[in-house]
Amino acid sequence: METLILSIGRHQELVEHELIAVAALYGETVIVGDIDRFFYVKFLSFDVARCVVARCVLLQACFEVLEEDDSVEKLLNTLEVKYPLYFGKEEFVYEVKAPKKRLKNAKDKRKVLGKLCRLNAKKYAEEKSVDEKELCFLIKENGNVLLGRLIAHGLSPSTGSRGGRIGGGIAAKYALNKRPYTGITTMDPELALVMANLAQIQNGDWVLDPFAGSAGILLACAHFGMGMGFAHDISFRALQGDGPGRDIDANFSTYSFAYPEKALADVRYSMWRPDIKVDAIVCDPPYNIRTFGSSDSNSLDNQLLRALVQTADRHLVPGGRLVCYVCVNHSSNLNEYLQDVTSSTTLKILLNIKQQVTAKDFDNAQWLRSLVVLEKPGVRCPLPIVVVKPNQSVDTILQSRYMEWKVARSYKPLDIWRAAWVGDLPALSAYTGNLDERDANGKTALFFACGYNQIVIVKFLLDHVDVNACDDEGTSPLCQATRFGHLEVMELLLIAGADACKLSQQLWFPAYYAATYNHFEALNVICKYNTKSAYLQGPGLQTILHRAAECGHDVFIEKVLTIVPKLASIRDFHGRMYVTSAARSGYLNVVQNFFSEGIDLQMCLDNHNETPLDEAIRYGRTEVVEWLV
Repeated sequence: METLILSIGRHQELVEHELIAVAALYGETVIVGDIDRFFYVKFLSFDVARCVVARCVLLQACFEVLEEDDSVEKLLNTLEVKYPLYFGKEEFVYEVKAPKKRLKNAKDKRKVLGKLCRLNAKKYAEEKSVDEKELCFLIKENGNVLLGRLIAHGLSPSTGSRGGRIGGGIAAKYALNKRPYTGITTMDPELALVMANLAQIQNGDWVLDPFAGSAGILLACAHFGMGMGFAHDISFRALQGDGPGRDIDANFSTYSFAYPEKALADVRYSMWRPDIKVDAIVCDPPYNIRTFGSSDSNSLDNQLLRALVQTADRHLVPGGRLVCYVCVNHSSNLNEYLQDVTSSTTLKILLNIKQQVTAKDFDNAQWLRSLVVLEKPGVRCPLPIVVVKPNQSVDTILQSRYMEWKVARSYKPLDIWRAAWVGDLPALSAYTGNLDERDANGKTALFFACGYNQIVIVKFLLDHVDVNACDDEGTSPLCQATRFGHLEVMELLLIAGADACKLSQQLWFPAYYAATYNHFEALNVICKYNTKSAYLQGPGLQTILHRAAECGHDVFIEKVLTIVPKLASIRDFHGRMYVTSAARSGYLNVVQNFFSEGIDLQMCLDNHNETPLDEAIRYGRTEVVEWLV
């Protein structure tokens, strides 16, 4: 059964290998055509296609092709001849996938399709015995136009925002800026998820990362059901993180995953008995530190590949895989090296995929990066093919979100959350249900009213709901109002008894939001009712000065020091002053303001006897380093 696949357009060199690895996970084989944004794949059945595609990170969707022609006009002519009674004056809204076009709304899609929009979706779907909601027009880069049926979405149903620089779908969920703790070389979430697929992670698997750092790769493995993760690293500070709320456990807690087991370990000296086995080893060896500048003869040895391969041979179960990145000098022969280091083991080389690490092409780049997959001979039990039955029930509220509010407000039950954010007081006043009801994310109507600055709605709801009702992440309505700097709403909440010292699951509090989003006036309002809130310490025992410094808010810091000067002396979990946070993030203006008072650099020593200069060097903040030196 042939299907048409749409990829996300990134990491194209990995698309086929991920698809084949995921299919093998289900004990299936697939035939893959030439890889492009659109490419053809043969599956044994639609159920196999749904299971495989639904787990792939680099795929947007999979389609069954129903009609195809060279252009919109030719396809229109063909369909008018075949189905003349299915065309009328009414225009239907079809989904359109066109990699070369940015189609933001229904109007843009109708403009691209022209009179094709007049094809009666319901009648055509009945003719083809498909669901009309699954119909989709596909426009290839060569101009060919297809009418297809959606079989399954991949884990990245969109290419992402900002031209694809920020991943869509699953990668956006695990974006680095959403994690409490990241390291200097934390693996890109999209690539980490692909590595987990290449390692064929299943529910309950034991997975080892010998170079864990902030454990970003294990986090990706946890998404696919990792049972036990082993985060090993030679750096105690990397495993320790930046304190409570800014460590590996905080990252896993954010996504409700079980914490990995952490251990200070060197891959060259095994700490395990030979009978301890893991299902996969997925890692990113420290080539960024050791390799660059090394001679060709030992650049690969410096990445500890030999020790890593020996560990995999000793501790992988039959059928288990080692997946890792290797940085390769253009003149080096990685295949020969891998054959050498695996010659004395049972491991076999499955993949060695070259990728660029700079904008230069392969021929001109001095360094390349290769994704290597090794496997221990053996067979693992495949996952069962699950027949996915479409959910016939429709969430009335979710369905109404696509309609104008003047229409949606008549639906029952009332969408009280949307009524709150659009400011529909009559609808909320007439509502006889629970105004403190939570949505799917635990948010109340008051939460939305505070975020959208609906003052009248806030006044009404405060007489009927709990002012401190937090969402599933522990974020209160006061935090939401502070985030956007809605001062009058904040006053109303604080007068009603809102707790200005309430911490979220990530240890954020209202004043911390004020520091993050540069709202000094909001901080003033909070301190007016509760001065203690300005002295709270959040993730990693950071004060609001630490947070403002790492965001570069120099004016905010100056104003805060005029009202709470004692904050300047409070240090974080590692004993660092707020200027170190600025140096780490590269905000020279904050660093200059701090040292303009004549403070000696040695006065800023932390618990590790390091200064802001050391932190700036570690994170490559050249301007800060040059000024401090």
